[in-house]
Amino acid sequence: MTEDTPALRVPHANFYFPQEDLLFEWCEKNKTHWTVTRPAFILGANPSSPINVSYTLAVYASVQRELGAKLEFPGDTGAWDINKDLSTATLIGYFSEWAILTPGAANEAFNIVDDSPFSYGKFWPELAKWYGIPYSTPEVDESKSTTVTLPHNPPPRGFGKPGPVKIAFSFES
Repeated sequence: MTEDTPALRVPHANFYFPQEDLLFEWCEKNKTHWTVTRPAFILGANPSSPINVSYTLAVYASVQRELGAKLEFPGDTGAWDINKDLSTATLIGYFSEWAILTPGAANEAFNIVDDSPFSYGKFWPELAKWYGIPYSTPEVDESKSTTVTLPHNPPPRGFGKPGPVKIAFSFES
C-alpha cells in the first residue's frame, strides 16, 4: 500500500467510503482539514471494543479447555503461514498526535503499520499455551475441509476469479 494510491471504489457496499466522502465535504464546507488513517490488522483486547477477534479466540480457547479438547486451527496451511501486518494502539495513538501537530499531514491519507508481522502459525501455539491445552496445525487432507468461494465475480480489485477460502471445521452443529 502506498498513500498516493487512489482509493479503489469497490462495486459493493463499503463502510468507509461514505464516511470519507462526508468528511471531505464537511471539511471543504467548513474550511478545515482532514487526515485519514488506515491501520492494518489490530489484535488485542480492549473492554470498549468487543468486536476484536481476541475475544472470540479467548472464548473458543476457554470452551476447548473446559471440554478437554485441543485448540483446532480452522483454516488451511496458507492461512497458517501468511504474515499479516499489524497496527498497535500505541502506534495509532502516536501517529494521531503527530498528524494533529503536523501541518503537512492535512488532507492526506496514511497507512499505519508497525512492521511487526503476525501469523497464526506463531500465534496459535502461544494461545494454546496460555490456556494450557494442546493445539492442532492445519488439516492437510483437503477432503476434510469445506471450500467457500467468495461471492464477488469479479473480486473487488476488478479482475481474477472469486477467492476460495478453505475451512476445516464449523462452530455450527
